[in-house]
Amino acid sequence: MKEFYLTNQEIESLKILTTWRCKGKTHLKTKSLMCSGRKDGSDYDKSFEGHYMGIAGEFVVARHLNGYFDVMPKPKGDKHSADVVTGIDGKLRISVKTTKYAPPILKLNSLNEIKDATHVALCHFQEPKVTIHWIKSKKNFIHNMYEQDFGYGKRLCLGL
Repeated sequence: MKEFYLTNQEIESLKILTTWRCKGKTHLKTKSLMCSGRKDGSDYDKSFEGHYMGIAGEFVVARHLNGYFDVMPKPKGDKHSADVVTGIDGKLRISVKTTKYAPPILKLNSLNEIKDATHVALCHFQEPKVTIHWIKSKKNFIHNMYEQDFGYGKRLCLGL
């Protein structure tokens, strides 16, 4: 487990990046986003929060591993490409999942979400703190995952 504390400048920059990177898609598919269960705020607010947490998680994992995360906007999504790339010739490709819930659980709708990854990372977001709980190989995740229904269908999961 590794904790990172975002500076005010990093928080502001990540929020600007979130606005830019998810422009055109922050209001789409709200029910499938991780903050859609929230009762307060508009669909845009809930969607923005989910995107912001995700970008913050990607940022800290990239910083921790001295890797790269793509900041370019993709209005049609990233087709489940890895979030952080590092290692010799970019051979380590990490799918980062970030949640505000404690204890954190990595939840996937399907293995298709990590098809491009060699590893998966689980982060917990509590601004200004972002905690990387673990980074595991995709093989390890698949071997240890379990199914759980959180009231919106079964998900592939792995907790702490």
